[in-house]
Amino acid sequence: MRRIYRSRQGKPTSSLIGEKDPLEKEVQLRIKTLYVSVGVHVYDTSQAFRAQITPGVPDLILFHGSHHWYHEVKKERGLVTDDQALFGMRCRNSGVPYLLGGLEVAEDHLRAIGIIK
Repeated sequence: MRRIYRSRQGKPTSSLIGEKDPLEKEVQLRIKTLYVSVGVHVYDTSQAFRAQITPGVPDLILFHGSHHWYHEVKKERGLVTDDQALFGMRCRNSGVPYLLGGLEVAEDHLRAIGIIK
């Protein structure tokens, strides 16, 4: 099963509106740049080749002070695998923040935890 991700408000999950449809790696680079610029420690699990990593583990593992969260990067019309959906559900059930989407989702989370205004 695959599905298309949209934010709860039905808005696109990226601040890249108006640009040619970016590659997911381009979206991820912008997100990582944002996180690093505000002092977030970023662990990138994505690989350019088929890696021996457990399916569903998100692209980014993030830490800032006492906060930690996961971010599965998706471009506006990115598809979510069953393994990614399951990982996200397990995080939510455990009270661990799990972000799914693009730059706008990252910005919203940073605002929610008080890192940016």
